[in-house]
Amino acid sequence: SKGRKASDNMFSVLGSPSPAKPGMSGMSAAKSSAAGKSKSSSMSSSKLSSKPHYEFGGPFGAISTMVSLPLLTVYLILASRVGKLLPTFAEFGMAWTEMIGYDWMERVWRSAIVLALWLLLTLFLHLYLPSKTAQGSPIRHASNKILPYTINGHLQFWVTLLIIGVLEFVKVETGAGKGSCESLDGDEEEPSIFDPFTSFVSDYLGVFTTPPSESSCTGTATTSVPLVLSETSMLSYLPTIYLPLAITTTAFCALLSTYLLLSSYTPGAILALGGNTPSTPYNYFIGRELNPRITILGREVDLKEWFELKPGLIGWCVINVAFSRCYYAQHGHISLELAALTLSQGLYVWDALYNEVAILTTMDITTDGFGFMLCFGDLGWVPYVYTLQANYMLYNDTGVGAAWTVMCVFIGMGGYWIFRRANSEKDKFRREGPDSDPNFKYIDTKRGTKLMVSGWWGKARKINYTGDWILGMSWCMLTGSSSVVPYFYGMYFFVLLVHRAWRDDDICRG
Repeated sequence: SKGRKASDNMFSVLGSPSPAKPGMSGMSAAKSSAAGKSKSSSMSSSKLSSKPHYEFGGPFGAISTMVSLPLLTVYLILASRVGKLLPTFAEFGMAWTEMIGYDWMERVWRSAIVLALWLLLTLFLHLYLPSKTAQGSPIRHASNKILPYTINGHLQFWVTLLIIGVLEFVKVETGAGKGSCESLDGDEEEPSIFDPFTSFVSDYLGVFTTPPSESSCTGTATTSVPLVLSETSMLSYLPTIYLPLAITTTAFCALLSTYLLLSSYTPGAILALGGNTPSTPYNYFIGRELNPRITILGREVDLKEWFELKPGLIGWCVINVAFSRCYYAQHGHISLELAALTLSQGLYVWDALYNEVAILTTMDITTDGFGFMLCFGDLGWVPYVYTLQANYMLYNDTGVGAAWTVMCVFIGMGGYWIFRRANSEKDKFRREGPDSDPNFKYIDTKRGTKLMVSGWWGKARKINYTGDWILGMSWCMLTGSSSVVPYFYGMYFFVLLVHRAWRDDDICRG
């Protein structure tokens, strides 16, 4: 029901929480739970600690996952660039050197700047674009408290693309205020550690300037500031820091997860079910606090909901566009299969943000804590692993023709249609209740929830996963059959969805 968020993190599972009670408002829920906030938190903490339930192999599995997945991400990025598996350290080392270069320190520094500016942009738009407020599901172990959420993802999607387009194709032509092109005192400036930052901002982040014209070098001030098409491509630069950006993002996820763990010990914090165990590494991975929030200039931000949809998902779309822009710069056109991939995945991201409110009934929001699991899944996995096909197409010939591409598009649209229709039924069932539609049929679970068994959900128990996987496989098929690397997504996604189905069944059994 939230677009790619059925798979946006590789760990969590769509649960089956009961729909919100129609007569219960967010304000009344907040009032009823405010007095017992600390009590409910401590009660849930005691309950969880008495008999911890570990997933993903417990503490050892959590540590292994946190180490292996970032390494796997790096490996897949390199393998998708060279177009084949890298079975030896020698081949891995050659691919590493070719992609990250010998100036890797400067690239890492610049990628850190890109990441920081990207997060600031998405946060600013989240805070200040027009929005509506939606109520989340009642938190059962916190006196059925209902939290409000800011919903403006659909608008942010289009505004972000507009900003990227302006920065990409428009620049400001300026000249020196007076004097020559050299510094005013005639001496060379001392180098600074901030030189990579200033040069990056001036070259790639929209403060695009042309070389000074003759008039600006003869002491005449330039008074006009015309807008012209930019010859400097910000988007074409992104693929050159693709790998350093993934590494920098992983480091940021580790730092953010540390903050999330420490802040979860704030009095009154609502802890996640399963996130308050005796194992600190496991809590760090799975997420201890359910809905960590911060306040910026009087505006509250739910960190988990923001990271779930905004930086990672829109970032996935922007990176795809960057690969297409770079392909065009190299070949003078965009291949049909790359265009189909970019548009199809762009549609998928748009769908998630258009249906942003549907995420509030999923297990990611209602049940899972916010730790390294979701943080890395949303920000360190989605934008880099889900763009493997585009990365592969930029450097390798797919060998597919127009007929194959059209067939893949039709297969993908069929999967998307199943995915969207099934998720729409599920979201209506959850949000409005089983009595909202006379055609809804359901069974009761031992957990106390209701499972829909009508409509698409009467055809298969995880029919939305089926449509999702068909769409994902169509993306892999666009890369042809020369390499297995771009098919990692389809294989991983199949295993993920089978695990999700198994986990959902286990939860419904109570």
